[in-house]
Amino acid sequence: MRAPEGYQLRETSVEPAATEGRTVSWASGLDTSDLTVSLASDETGDDDPSFDIPPIGDGSGPPTSLDDDPLLEDVNGDGTGDLFDALAYYNNRDSDAVAANPDAFDFDGDGDAGDLFDALALWNELSS
Repeated sequence: MRAPEGYQLRETSVEPAATEGRTVSWASGLDTSDLTVSLASDETGDDDPSFDIPPIGDGSGPPTSLDDDPLLEDVNGDGTGDLFDALAYYNNRDSDAVAANPDAFDFDGDGDAGDLFDALALWNELSS
């Protein structure tokens, strides 16, 4: 995520109380309509990397994991893993959703996401 000109991004942690909702607010002069908040886990501690990732490209739903690992192999959100997921990933590899969630889309395990090698690794996993 890029900070608007004149602002600096800072990481912070928020521990919501069990009875509170998932709304976080803070006071600043920054227009928050352009900010995205990502959750590392829900209040039960279960990791759910697809919690706040929007559908990618023309996907029918948000991307999901097909094998309960942190990677989101069902890129187009249709509930199956096939060639169309690898193509959707490749065609949208420069999208904000991929850039903001590299751990969920680093299919080749090299520490970054959004390149041809990730798309090929995804296809290799889905076709085996």
